[in-house]
Amino acid sequence: MPMNERAIAGDRPTGSKKAVIGRIFRYYMRYKWRVLLAFVLMVGSNLFALLGPWLSGAAIDAIDLESGVDFAAVGFYCLWMAVFVLCGLLRIFLPIVRTYDPFESKYRARNAAGSV
Repeated sequence: MPMNERAIAGDRPTGSKKAVIGRIFRYYMRYKWRVLLAFVLMVGSNLFALLGPWLSGAAIDAIDLESGVDFAAVGFYCLWMAVFVLCGLLRIFLPIVRTYDPFESKYRARNAAGSV
């Protein structure tokens, strides 16, 4: 078959679901470190996205109108909010790690799934 007839978008993979999942798993095992790094970056990015609002709330709670401002606590939380910048960095690097050439990767993934 010519190359352009082999992989058509929307084609169903051939074989049982178990066989297709096995082929996809074998495909991703070639890139296991990249997949693991992408997963770690994705989880870390989401955790840091939750960290900012939590730190802001804790810094605001350290400011009390009756007893005054606990500058040590506010400084501590503000210092940790600087770490919150990692969220932006992780979100920048995650797409770079996930795929380096999206068109080639999609074609190879379709081949590994058996839709060609």
